[in-house]
Amino acid sequence: MKIFVFLHADESANRDEFQHHCLAVEGPRLLREFPQMRSLTMNLVIERPEVVQPRPYELLSPFRRCEVIVTALFEDEAAARDFAARATFRARLAEFVAVSGKTIFGEPRVTAAVGIMSFGRVQFHPDLPESAIMRSWALHAELVREVLPHSIYYVQNFGLPNPGQPEQIATGVAELAFPSATVSSWSNSANEKRLVHDLGHFVKSSCRHHAIAHVLR
Repeated sequence: MKIFVFLHADESANRDEFQHHCLAVEGPRLLREFPQMRSLTMNLVIERPEVVQPRPYELLSPFRRCEVIVTALFEDEAAARDFAARATFRARLAEFVAVSGKTIFGEPRVTAAVGIMSFGRVQFHPDLPESAIMRSWALHAELVREVLPHSIYYVQNFGLPNPGQPEQIATGVAELAFPSATVSSWSNSANEKRLVHDLGHFVKSSCRHHAIAHVLR
């Protein structure tokens, strides 16, 4: 099981200092406290090098930009649930999202070839049944493969229900790896318009983050 943790710093905090603390202190501590973790990556969020026009469904997104995205992978579901219940962070807000991931293409592993990671938190239209969401996202994957040929890997992570919280709106996390030279080459192109149009059929709102990945295990 994979768990994302979206970490938000205090508004008055220095982002670079917060990210350094997460990488140098929080990450090693998590490895000590949760030895069952198969892998741990600290993704430090960066600003895009160019101005990016928000997509229509990003304007009213309930998700907010964060400073660090933690990716923790477990072989055992019980160990993952324990991590989600007990892990603590020195942050204003830590949002835990357990997911079931489906690799669309490539090998989902951060190597020297990966320059930039892109994470898209999405909230699906609540009137769509899960089967329709999964079918629409699967079809969207073919478009991603076509218009982002330089991407290294693509994973669709479907959010798992949070026990004790009924009537949850379905969510997911799109995970894309790029070489740094190509991460933004499509952002204002005709391909971007095609992506936006297609996503609008099944995505109610979303928030994009770009980050530098640091693999700790």
